[in-house]
Amino acid sequence: MESSCRPPPGSLPPSDRPLFLLDVSGSMQHDRRLELLKKVMSMLLGGKYAFVQFNVVAYSNTAEAWQPQMARGTPANLADARAWVRALEPRAATHMTAAFEVRSRGGGGCYVSHVRIVSRHR
Repeated sequence: MESSCRPPPGSLPPSDRPLFLLDVSGSMQHDRRLELLKKVMSMLLGGKYAFVQFNVVAYSNTAEAWQPQMARGTPANLADARAWVRALEPRAATHMTAAFEVRSRGGGGCYVSHVRIVSRHR
């Protein structure tokens, strides 16, 4: 790992740089799962939690990142991410590998503290 990808000395606790992977496959339309996912993400991105950086990736058989890299946790970015999540609709089959491929192409940046997977699958 390059030194620029390591957390800076004295950095905040690990949960300040999350990458959220959201399952938006067709099965999420059942039992209001996607609606619940959107409510949870609205709370998480509502400003109560302080994120130095964050990103959101929606996946089904393909994956799409809200931003190409981790974004600063500013009020404007949090509001934009909430709007992006609210607009998500169920898509095709579940293919988690697509989400990890987006992450590896830079959707998570070089330093991600936590990856949170939100899915109906257990």
